[in-house]
Amino acid sequence: RIILNISVSGRVNWRNGCANCNNNLNDAMIKNIFREVDIEQLKLIIDEGSFFVLTCHAGPDGDALGSTLGMAHYLKALGKETLVVVPDAYPDFLAWIMP
Repeated sequence: RIILNISVSGRVNWRNGCANCNNNLNDAMIKNIFREVDIEQLKLIIDEGSFFVLTCHAGPDGDALGSTLGMAHYLKALGKETLVVVPDAYPDFLAWIMP
């Protein structure tokens, strides 16, 4: 059994064609979120696993639910079985997003 916690702290602002931003800086931010060794380890875990339990943080917002469900759909597309667990209630206006 493997417990894997993937989280990204901070906010990445991606702006194409922005006159007031440095796209090279944004490119570097995107490329350096995860180390290459971590990406390879995650690929191995996904390849070898068949069942994944996915969860998000407490008091989930749209980003938390969307990224968790996005990963669940990705894993299902790879033929993996998933279970999404939300630790507590999410706002009523996000009820449409949950299966």
